[in-house]
Amino acid sequence: MRQLRPYQSDAIASLRHSLASGKRRPMLMAPTGAGKTVIAANIIRMARAKGNRVAFCVPMISLIDQTVEQFEREGIDHIGVIQADHPRKDYGAPVQVCSILSLQAGGLIDTDLIIVDEAHKVFKLIPRWMESGKVFIGLSATPWAPGLGKLYDDLIICSTIKDLIADGHLSDFRAYAPSHPDLTGVS
Repeated sequence: MRQLRPYQSDAIASLRHSLASGKRRPMLMAPTGAGKTVIAANIIRMARAKGNRVAFCVPMISLIDQTVEQFEREGIDHIGVIQADHPRKDYGAPVQVCSILSLQAGGLIDTDLIIVDEAHKVFKLIPRWMESGKVFIGLSATPWAPGLGKLYDDLIICSTIKDLIADGHLSDFRAYAPSHPDLTGVS
């Protein structure tokens, strides 16, 4: 289990404040590389300490195994997977890593907290599931999709790319482009 960086701890404190103030669907915005999965693992640990069941929903099958591995590295055990015939299928596990497409095909599960990874990709299931009144936390580096403000009721900015570069967590970059591209022949 890694020690959280200050901005990650601050993001969790802001999420807790948001939920304590009555929000039920906060969105956590953090750049790629900021450690959203590490933050999620800490949220899951806190939820489990209260006896809550958690669903962590991903939009792509390729994220299933890497999320399970990351959660296990962060000390979360007894994880089930909801994704077709995945060998880790265990509906009794208190933490479920779920393919959103598998949930859409198979139905909703009984859980107390739903964390939606890549929440800017809105699937039909999510707004319908939100009607249950359960707590949802969205995670996204780019929460700009049309209609997200109607689904999520708070926006928590974890950090910015500029801050992560300044703190040495991301590499600086340079962009190269022609100052006046030749668009001859482009319709």
